[in-house]
Amino acid sequence: MGNGDIRAAVIDLLRESLQIEPGSDGSQNLSERGITSFQSVVLVMGLEERFDVTVPDDVLKLDNFLTVDRIVALVESLREEAEPRV
Repeated sequence: MGNGDIRAAVIDLLRESLQIEPGSDGSQNLSERGITSFQSVVLVMGLEERFDVTVPDDVLKLDNFLTVDRIVALVESLREEAEPRV
């Protein structure tokens, strides 16, 4: 799954599960779009399920979830860490 696919899936998750419109620019602040702390928890759970990753406690910082761009970067990082080493 490439960056564009991850981005599309994150945007779908925000729109469908959280009823948050992230806007056309991936750098727009989601807290300004009305995301609540409860929705943030739902977002983390949705990311874990959709991308088959575990979001560790040490990355559960608001800064990592403020924008679509940051969420995509986090998912990419978590997927890379989860890939088996050859």
